[in-house]
Amino acid sequence: SFFESDNRAEGMALGVIGLDYLARREHARGPLANLTDLCHQIDLFRQRYTPTFLYLDGYVRWEDGRCDQGNNTNTGPYEHIKRLIADAKMRSSDYMVTCVPEAEDCSKLAVTSIALID
Repeated sequence: SFFESDNRAEGMALGVIGLDYLARREHARGPLANLTDLCHQIDLFRQRYTPTFLYLDGYVRWEDGRCDQGNNTNTGPYEHIKRLIADAKMRSSDYMVTCVPEAEDCSKLAVTSIALID
């Protein structure tokens, strides 16, 4: 599975890359997209990591403890994650953020997917 790695941060990043790929593939199918399969893959990812928020290929796919069938954020994913961190009063040691494609601060316009993991 692409969710497994000896290094937690590396495994999480590989998992988000894999989920980004699956989301892009399904979204490209338009109304024929199989979001059930995508949610199943997210559930496998969730069993290994603890996502607070997953934004995949332009859509919110995991939030509030469940797979979401596709919402957009009003503020964009980066601002939304900053608000979630502030609202939960998380310290930087309490969470990890990874994005696809990899960007140092995950706020670049090119970012298509981003994850906040407890």
